[in-house]
Amino acid sequence: MLLITLLFMLVLTGCEHGSSEFRFVGKTMGTTYSVVVNQQSLLDQPVKYQALQDQINTELIRINRLMSTYDTASQLSQFNAQSVGEMFAVHADLHLVLRTSQVLSELSGGAFDVTVGALVNLWGFGPEASLRGVPSPLAVKMARKNVGYQALEVNPGNYLIRKRKALYIDLSAIAKGFAVDQLSRLLRAQGYHDFLVEIGGELFASGRAPGNRPWQVGIELPSALGRAIYTSLPLQNMAMATSGDYRNYFKQGGKRYSHTIDPRTGYPIDHSLVSVTVLAKSAMLADAWATAISVLGADMGLQLANRQQLAVLVIIKTGSGLKTLRSDKLAAYTAT
Repeated sequence: MLLITLLFMLVLTGCEHGSSEFRFVGKTMGTTYSVVVNQQSLLDQPVKYQALQDQINTELIRINRLMSTYDTASQLSQFNAQSVGEMFAVHADLHLVLRTSQVLSELSGGAFDVTVGALVNLWGFGPEASLRGVPSPLAVKMARKNVGYQALEVNPGNYLIRKRKALYIDLSAIAKGFAVDQLSRLLRAQGYHDFLVEIGGELFASGRAPGNRPWQVGIELPSALGRAIYTSLPLQNMAMATSGDYRNYFKQGGKRYSHTIDPRTGYPIDHSLVSVTVLAKSAMLADAWATAISVLGADMGLQLANRQQLAVLVIIKTGSGLKTLRSDKLAAYTAT
């Protein structure tokens, strides 16, 4: 999973349609999106291509205006600039994402934490970043003082939130998944039920692919040298998210520093796990869990996956190459 920058660059590259499917593609959240609809299920329904494209674009713009840290006018950016201790009213969608984030932070022991923004910026991977480079231990220590999900108050009974210290919220590990879920709801509301929605690698597969088969989704080989499929999984009414440290990083002093920051230490992850793929009913949950497990590493990550009954595939580096490990639930899923 590439780092979500949430810089909105909506560039319509067209609608492609053939005998069995039609596809919308474009750019959003600093990455690309793709919507593929199985036409075999739409023989009696005329497809209003431009109207659907416009609805997709409008929804992506709306989400970006709520959750982008690159848009200084977004609701999230306004909250990040808000004074400590002041209540702040947010849209129901942003409230849902923050509420979900807090639950996952608790369940992961802080491995997933959307308040990590100060550290992301410090290491050069965020919108307020300086040049990428290894910061001093003192700088890391100071930034960590403004990190901690426990200092974010998300009121369950209303749409008010506030921070108890100078937090900087970064939703790059959950917002793309939320956007995938929203586009999936939009398509179903329009009467489409056989489709695949993907944003920057996070996706949801609904119904059946052309040929009345499950959607076959590839998992990328974790390599910075090129793009290739490592393995694939059949998906039907299922979300999938992949997190990896093999594309977004910098090197200094011969060492590679990942964009994935451990909120508990203030430093980039540094272990043998190179890729995590999570299957879930919600792309938002799959997205966030993939980041949490990436932070924890293979052993602790799979323990968490088994406790939470998550379908997870991890790829680790060994002395002889790459090795694949599966959680109990994924092993059962792929065996059927």
